[in-house]
Amino acid sequence: MSKILINVAWPYANGPIHLGHVAGSLLPPDIFRRYHVLLGNEVWMVGGSDQHGTPITVSADKEGVSPETIAERYHQINKESIEGLGIEYTLYNKTHCPVHIEVTQHMFTRLKENGYIYEVEEDEYYCPKCAKFLPDRYVEGICPKCGATDVRSDQCDSCGATFVPGDVLQPHCTRCGTTPEVRSSKQFALKLSAFEKPLMEELAKNTHWRSNVKAFTENFVKGGLKDRSITRDMSWGVPIPVEGEEWKSKVIYVWFDAVIGYLSATVQHARDIGQPDYWKTFWQNPDCKHYYFIGKDNIPFHSIIWPAMLMGMEEGYNLPYDIPANEYLMFGGAKLSKSRKGAASAASANIPRDIKHVLEKFDPEEIRYYLSVVMPDLHDSDFTWEDLETKVNNELVAALGNFYHRCLSFTHKNFGEIPANRESDAKVTEAIVKYLKDYNSHISVCDFKKAIQDVMALAHFSNEYFNSCMPWKLVKEDREKCGRVLYDNLRLVKALCIMAWPFMPKSSERIWGFMGLPGTIAEAGIAAVESALPAGTKLNEPVPVYGKIDLKVMFPELYGQPEADVKIKEKKQAPAKLEGPFADFR
Repeated sequence: MSKILINVAWPYANGPIHLGHVAGSLLPPDIFRRYHVLLGNEVWMVGGSDQHGTPITVSADKEGVSPETIAERYHQINKESIEGLGIEYTLYNKTHCPVHIEVTQHMFTRLKENGYIYEVEEDEYYCPKCAKFLPDRYVEGICPKCGATDVRSDQCDSCGATFVPGDVLQPHCTRCGTTPEVRSSKQFALKLSAFEKPLMEELAKNTHWRSNVKAFTENFVKGGLKDRSITRDMSWGVPIPVEGEEWKSKVIYVWFDAVIGYLSATVQHARDIGQPDYWKTFWQNPDCKHYYFIGKDNIPFHSIIWPAMLMGMEEGYNLPYDIPANEYLMFGGAKLSKSRKGAASAASANIPRDIKHVLEKFDPEEIRYYLSVVMPDLHDSDFTWEDLETKVNNELVAALGNFYHRCLSFTHKNFGEIPANRESDAKVTEAIVKYLKDYNSHISVCDFKKAIQDVMALAHFSNEYFNSCMPWKLVKEDREKCGRVLYDNLRLVKALCIMAWPFMPKSSERIWGFMGLPGTIAEAGIAAVESALPAGTKLNEPVPVYGKIDLKVMFPELYGQPEADVKIKEKKQAPAKLEGPFADFR
C-alpha cells in the first residue's frame, strides 16, 4: 500500500464556486482520489476555503459587512456545493482557523530563523484620495507583457505574469478610480533568489510533469527569481508573529498563507483523529507522493514559491511530485470567473453556472461526466450547455446507461439472479483486460479525458456484444446458453461500474447494488474488474440510472416555450449528504 497526498486548490471564499472551478481543480482530484482508493492506497485529500486576502475584503466592502462574514458565508455555500457534486475530501478546511494560523506563524518564524525571511522597505500602492495603502486587488491596470486590460496589480490571468507595484500600466484604485502613488512601506520578504539553483535541480528530475507546467516553471526560474514581500498593510489575515507596534497593522499576505493550508489541513486532520503526529507520515516521508490539482494561473505559486518555502524550512518536507495543472474552461470563448462571467450565446447564456444553482436543475453525475470529457487538461476547452445536452444524451445515456439497463433488466426479468457459466467468453475477457490496461495507464498519470474515453469504449463494445448475443432470441431457444452469455454481459457491467466509479460514483454504486454484489465498489477495488461473478446471487430490480436532458423543457422561460406546453423535468434526487470530516488556494 502506498501513501498519496492529494492537495486541492483553495477557492477564494468571496463568491460561489462555478463550473470553471470544478473542471479546473475540484473534480480531477476527486477522480484521482477514488482511483487510488480502488488501488487500496492510503490517500488523504485536503483543501478548503481561502478566506484571507483582498478578494474577501473587496466583497466585504461592497456589502458593508466584515470579511469574516463573507468568508464564512461562502465557505458553507461552497462546501455544500462540493458535497453535492459527490466530491469527498479527507478534510475540507479553511484558512481562518486556529490550527492554520498556528502552522503559518510557525513556518514564518522558521523561515525567518533560517535567513529566508527578512525586513525590507517595499514599494506599495497608496491611494491619496482613500488615504490608505492598497493591497493588490484594489489596483487594476494593463498588463505590460501581454496588454490584457483590467488585470490585477499582482498577476495577469491571461499570460501568468506576476507583478510588483509600479509594473502594471495605467493603474487605478478600484475603490475610487484615482491613480495611486507608489510609496515605501516596511515589510517582510521571502528570499526566493536563494532557491534558483535547487529549484532548477529539482525541476530536472520532474520529467513526468505536464509540458505546460514544466515549460512555464523553467521559463519563470530561468528569468531570475526575485525576492517577494509576504506581508501587507491590512488587518484581515494571519497576524505577523514578530514583536513591535509597527507590525500590528500588517498581516502575512494571502499568497504566502494560502499554500500553507495544505500542510495545516493535514495537521488539523491528524489531531482530529487523535494521532497528532500522523501528518508527518505524509510530509516527512520520501515514499509519499504529493499531487497538486490547480488551475494554470496558480502554477508559479505551486511549482516555485511553495517548493522554495518547503526547502527553506530545512525539516525534510516532501516537495511536489506532480502538479497536473489544468487550463481554463471557456464559455463562448471567454474565461469564466467570479468577477468575469464569461460569454455564451442565445438562451443558454442565462443558464446559471454557479454550482449551487446548477445542482438545482442537473444531476451531479451528468455534470461530472460532461466535465470529464471536456476537461481543459492541456488546452483551454469550451463549455456549452448544448454540447452537454448532446454528450449526455448520445453518450452517457445511449451507450453506458443503455447497456446497464438492457443487460440488468433482461437478466432480472428472465433469471432473477446471476446465471452460472463454467467458461467465460474469451472475447469479453480480452476486451476487459485491454480497456482496463489502457484505463490504468491513463488515469494513473492524471490523463482523465483518455481514461473516461476508455470507459466509454468498453461501453460501446458491451452494447455490440449484447446485440451479437441476441439474448431475447436465446432465452426462447436455449435457456442455458442464454444464461451463459448473460453472465459474460454482467461481467462487463461489473467492469464498467468499477471503472466508471471515480468519474460517476453515485450511479456506479447503484449499478453495484442492482447486481446484488456485497460491500461497496471501494471495498472491492480495482481487482474486481477482472474477478469472477458469484453465480446465484439474487439481482435487485434495476431502474435507469441516467436520464436524457432537454434544455428547452428544463428552461422554457429561456428558450421561449410557454410553460403550459412543456412538462418540466423534475429535479433528480439529490445525493445523500456526506458524513464525517469533509473537505478548495483557488
